[in-house]
Parts: sequence; structure tokens; C-alpha cells
Amino acid sequence: MIQLDLFAPAPTRDIVGERLIELGLVPNDYILSLNGGFHMPAGFDLPSPWNLPSRLFRSPIACSDFDGESQRRVGIKHPLLIDHPWVQEVAAMLGDMFDPDARGLNKHGYHFGTTHGHWHHAVDLMSSGHWRDLLATRQFTTDGDIVNAVAYGLDYGPYEGKGRGKSHITTAVAREILDAIEQPVPLKAEIDEALQTVSMTESFMDKKKVRHTNWHGDRLVTTWARVIGIERGWLKNDRSSFLTWTDKALTEQREMAA
Repeated sequence: MIQLDLFAPAPTRDIVGERLIELGLVPNDYILSLNGGFHMPAGFDLPSPWNLPSRLFRSPIACSDFDGESQRRVGIKHPLLIDHPWVQEVAAMLGDMFDPDARGLNKHGYHFGTTHGHWHHAVDLMSSGHWRDLLATRQFTTDGDIVNAVAYGLDYGPYEGKGRGKSHITTAVAREILDAIEQPVPLKAEIDEALQTVSMTESFMDKKKVRHTNWHGDRLVTTWARVIGIERGWLKNDRSSFLTWTDKALTEQREMAA
């Protein structure tokens, strides 16, 4: 027989979540927990550089989940976001409920959304033509994320419009970015090995065979391998803007292996 505890303590209220809903910052606690934070409202006017198309700037606030015991912690995804106009407005609305040092940490010290924010800032600006702005706001991301974003910018491009069939950035731009963040060209032997060992996946598009790349290994080496592979004529973007192998690459690789 189960003995009911008539004097069990009442469940802890999600005080912070209730306040965020009351202020209209989030529609409900489910969406708040799902997103790990909340987005800036549409139409909020921002000065430069905060108006850049970066998810880190559009959604700068992190919020830990409510576990039924500890209250949510509301903070920012990067220390420098404390100067963000919308962050300052939210901080004024929340008062003591806003902790700029929290970074959305839960009681276990887990950074909810912080590391993703670094990547989002780099890849969003790289893929939207704002690579110079990315270098100007480099302090909001990491060099590793910028290298990864360069690789992304070469691997992919616009799906429609005049840019379709091209990568987001050229090899000249990639070289300028990597030089700006002091990521030098690796040894030729490392580049050649990366180009020789990259996996190939074949598929058909409009009855035409397409050879997709599948990179693995050191990220800096494989990023530079993309740059040099494109410049050699071994790699190019197909009609869908994906980076693919060329016939020239297969011919020259067979000759090198002979």
C-alpha cells in the first residue's frame, strides 16, 4: 500500500520563466526551453555592427532550462554582447533576474547555446557576403570557427538566383581571410595527402554524374586543400553550388599514382 505524503512541499515554481512570459519575451515555457533563450523581436532597430545578419546578434540571450528545483539563469552568449542594445533593454526589464555572467549556465555548468553562437556568427556572415564584417567582429567568434566557415563558404553557395552554381566565397577571399587570422598554408605534402585521401561520393543530377567531396582530417589542412584544389582545377561547384570533383582531378590523380 502506497502511503501518500500529505505534507509534501509544493512544486517549485518556474518564477523566471513566468516573468519572461509575462513580459512578452517568450510565448510559453515550452518554446523557451526548446530554444534555450529568446529572439529579438522583429523590427527592433539596431545600429552597426549589431544589425549584421548573425544569429548571435539576432538571438544574443541564453537561458538555462528549468529542472523543477533550480531557477532558470538568463544571461548572454558572449561577454561582449553586454553592449548589445536589446540586451541592455532586456536587462533593464528583468533586473536581478538577468545575470550577464550566467551564459545560460544550468546548475551543472552546461553552456546552453554559447558555443553554437560562435559558429553561427562565423558561418552566417560568411554565407551572406559579410566576410569583411566577420573579420571586423572577429572577437565574437573563434579562429577555429572562422576556418570552418571558410570551408563551408567553399563547399556551398546560394541555392537560387545569380549566385547559383558558385561558392559563397572565392579562393582569393578564402586566402585573404586565412591570412588575416594568421592561418598559413600547410606543407605541400600535407595538402597533397588531403587531396589524395578525401572520400568521394557519386550521385546523379539531371542524368549527369556528380562526384561529391567528403573531407576528413585536420580542419586547417583540409580547408587549404579546398582552396588549392579549386585553383588546380580539381574541384568546382556544380549547378546546386556543391563542391565536387572534376574529370581533371581524376585524370591527374591516376597519373600521380602510376
